[in-house]
Amino acid sequence: MAHATITCDVVVDPAELAFGTLTLPLNQNTASTEVEVRCMRTQNSDSSRALMCIGTESNLSPRTMNRTTTPADTLTFNYYSDPAYSQIVNYTNNASATINMPQRNVWYNANIRLYGRLSANQLDTTPGDYLNQIGGAVYGFSGANNANCATNVSPAGTYVLRATARLQGSCTIAVQPLNFGSHNNLAVVRDAQTSLTVTCTNGTAYTVKLDGGRAGSFNPRRRY
Repeated sequence: MAHATITCDVVVDPAELAFGTLTLPLNQNTASTEVEVRCMRTQNSDSSRALMCIGTESNLSPRTMNRTTTPADTLTFNYYSDPAYSQIVNYTNNASATINMPQRNVWYNANIRLYGRLSANQLDTTPGDYLNQIGGAVYGFSGANNANCATNVSPAGTYVLRATARLQGSCTIAVQPLNFGSHNNLAVVRDAQTSLTVTCTNGTAYTVKLDGGRAGSFNPRRRY
């Protein structure tokens, strides 16, 4: 798409943010990707610099990756424009890059980094492949000196943006300390109890066993 005689577009289409293979705990796992973009000017009177902005199709938050096979399930996440995960990328607020174009009729490329982070506390999730695909993510550009993605850069075209993840069947175990308390006489049996909590992905079978730990021997157990 062109503004006057400056043209910009997204080179890598679709662009993909891949969270990779995940296991529990899903503790706000992060990922990032670079989206390649390019701009070109054709006239001497054109600005030699353009601001290129990439966003999504709406201000939806959080976003949802859907399991690609049955049974249905979801993973929630967001796109961000910064490594501190403070600015969500959407239709209004975009990630951007400034592209310098010293010569006419030459494509100049740049990479815009997008960041992704899963929402916290997604414990009861089914293993499998997950996908979110935006077919009409927007981009825009401007050669104006005061160009700002959020305020005065209009949408110029669309591209495909997708996020993927693969969740493996897995479990986590949380154990409270086994506290026997304070005693000055160990001539008698001292009892204590604790609890352990097992959390697994949906449909994952598990068995909890206790071994001898560092002592190796089960009878009697030893504390170090």
